[in-house]
Amino acid sequence: MQTSSPAQSTSVQSAWRRLRNQEITCEQALKLLVNEQGAVNLYLLDREVSYRFLREFPDRNNLPPVVPLLLWRNCYYLGSPGTLSPEAIRQLSDRTLTEVKIIPIAEKSYRTWHHTHNLDHSRLSADPLLNPLSGEMEAEDIGELTELYLSKAADQISRIRTIISGALRNRASDIHLEPIPEGLRVRYRIDGILRDVTTLPVEISRRAIVALKVMSDMDIGESRRPQDARIGERYTSGQEMQLGLDMRVSTLPCMGGEKAVIRLLPRENPFSSMDELGFTPKTLSIYKHWLRQPQGMIIFTGPTGSGKTSTLYTSLQAIATEHVNVVTVEDPVEYVMPRITQTQVHEPAGMTFAAGLRQFCGKTPTSSCWAKSAMAKRLKPQ
Repeated sequence: MQTSSPAQSTSVQSAWRRLRNQEITCEQALKLLVNEQGAVNLYLLDREVSYRFLREFPDRNNLPPVVPLLLWRNCYYLGSPGTLSPEAIRQLSDRTLTEVKIIPIAEKSYRTWHHTHNLDHSRLSADPLLNPLSGEMEAEDIGELTELYLSKAADQISRIRTIISGALRNRASDIHLEPIPEGLRVRYRIDGILRDVTTLPVEISRRAIVALKVMSDMDIGESRRPQDARIGERYTSGQEMQLGLDMRVSTLPCMGGEKAVIRLLPRENPFSSMDELGFTPKTLSIYKHWLRQPQGMIIFTGPTGSGKTSTLYTSLQAIATEHVNVVTVEDPVEYVMPRITQTQVHEPAGMTFAAGLRQFCGKTPTSSCWAKSAMAKRLKPQ
């Protein structure tokens, strides 16, 4: 079993941190974490990865023998001393809401890691590199960590980037910046639930919103009407590019100033088939039957992050076969898909939902047109 000295640990970043900094590839990170003998380099593990995995399993007695080695692109790479049953892998995937890949490791490595993470908390170092695994897996205080990084930000754009980085670290789907009497409240939506993160001081609240509008190429002199845009590529870091994210920004005038929302959207549909969407077998069978009907309407509704867009695009992709012509009218076009003609709404030019539907339906919208009410999209296979 490989161990590390304090001097070695303080000079070496965790494998996941190096991966996020684009210093190494995922394959290189895994080779650093596990050698050919199946030994795990404990000092290269990341405390945040371990916590984010283990917080889903409050009852450790029901947890299969696994070591959280790496989290990358919504997939956990776990080390296990034995072969796990399909049911155990399904349990891990269901509880962590992400894909799981198993990497063989030595039994000794697992026992050492298990012992380390169960040590008394008072005996462990506070340095996350010296102590990548906490004995008491306390809830991560997102706010304290974000405020720590914000205190080091040099300007307003750096503050916005720091807030976005924190959202990515915590798998947030969107960021809310809301003016309140105390300043600018920052909230992340994680697993569909909004959570308070921090509050920026009153004296920099307006400047932070202006900085975000500059990053999104919005009209900074207009604060009386809503605006929609996306953060320009020159303001994106390697992390967003590596994850393939599109950062949409919307502003809304309100009491006390302007509210802004940043949506963190993947540029490609992460699902390749409807079997991956999470439907129960019975529901999936009924839904596929609906898709095979020659006419009709399907309406998707639900809160932000519930899977409306993913379900819709995956469904359209399933019916866009050689003999079917699929045309969409969207605002905005979120994923570009093969075999589908996608049309972006542009109201100043007269390209509205109604105009698009009349063009490819040959009449005003009827019940034969597809609709996604929450995103105001109407789609029709012809």
